[in-house]
Amino acid sequence: MTPTCPVCRNDRFLQKSPNYWMCDACHLLSRRDTTVNPAQWGDCWRNRETVEYYKTKTWDLRYALDIIERFDLPGKTLLDIGTGIGTLLRLAAERGFSASGLELDASAVATAKEVHGLDVWQGDLQTFAFTDSDRFAAITLMNTLQVLDDLNGCLTKVRHLLQDDGLLLIQTNNLPSFRSRYGKALRLLNPASLLTAGLERLDIADERVFEGVNYLFAVGNVRRLLNNNGYRVLNLHLLRSARVRFPNLENRRLLTNYLQTVCPKMVVVARKA
Repeated sequence: MTPTCPVCRNDRFLQKSPNYWMCDACHLLSRRDTTVNPAQWGDCWRNRETVEYYKTKTWDLRYALDIIERFDLPGKTLLDIGTGIGTLLRLAAERGFSASGLELDASAVATAKEVHGLDVWQGDLQTFAFTDSDRFAAITLMNTLQVLDDLNGCLTKVRHLLQDDGLLLIQTNNLPSFRSRYGKALRLLNPASLLTAGLERLDIADERVFEGVNYLFAVGNVRRLLNNNGYRVLNLHLLRSARVRFPNLENRRLLTNYLQTVCPKMVVVARKA
């Protein structure tokens, strides 16, 4: 059976590397034959240096919470899907949220208990036994969407768990950025050409920078994916570093191409349509 794009249902793809193919309609980049199992991330939570890094790397988590708090919410309940060691939950609790986390990997769940004293739920989003009363004012997916297998199934489940007027916040990769494409192996001779070249011209210099990722998104296909699943996008932010942020892309259209080439992450805020 020919695979179809989970965003636009197109079945025509351009091969960009041995494992990654791009939809020639919406430009979603995805793995084709060797889908990543999110459980493989468990090895990183057994590394003490990695744990310490994610325990103290909080600027993007605080920024996400800052965004959430700008909106009127129907309550102070928050669910973080793919919470890792639960650092976001700790920060959210400090702001008065009743925060819960769901994590697939047992090592991360154990580390959350050890490092933060948190009881994180272990399980898969699609099969976890949520109760009828489990409805949340805010749901976050911080660097989780790109490692999932079933994008539409995940967003359907999230919509069910979200309260009316609740808020969904997603942080994920931004494919057009130099860093997302090439990491430290930047090999472009003329980076300025990317300001006018379409994504179909993308050339993957080193596939290893995408290791552990099923999907790489651009602004357009994330927006379309959310619209398809019954969400209304309220805001979109591109993140460059802890000190340089470019909020509200929609009000800076003249800078769109430039920002997309230098910002490796995007944050999307949405509500039920």
